[in-house]
Amino acid sequence: MSEDFKVNTPGLEGDHAQLSQLIDKGVRIVEDLNPVLNRMFDAVESSGVPLWHELRIRWNTHYDEMMRELGGVGTASHNAHDEFLTGDNNAARCFTH
Repeated sequence: MSEDFKVNTPGLEGDHAQLSQLIDKGVRIVEDLNPVLNRMFDAVESSGVPLWHELRIRWNTHYDEMMRELGGVGTASHNAHDEFLTGDNNAARCFTH
């Protein structure tokens, strides 16, 4: 491929690695928080306080959403870079014919 068509992305590999580390850290924090909160919900659920039941449902919904979003961020970043590379490869092929 012609060097003229390569996306200039110095340091992108390092940025992806750092992003992956931060995402993993976020996932670990949320995963560590989940059992603690669920134990709290279990402890007070028998007291009949409807508020705790509502909070548990909201937490579980937010937990699922956070885990899904954390996973999506890294994937989106890699996919965007791959699309740029695909465009570069296609442009280079056009100019070689």
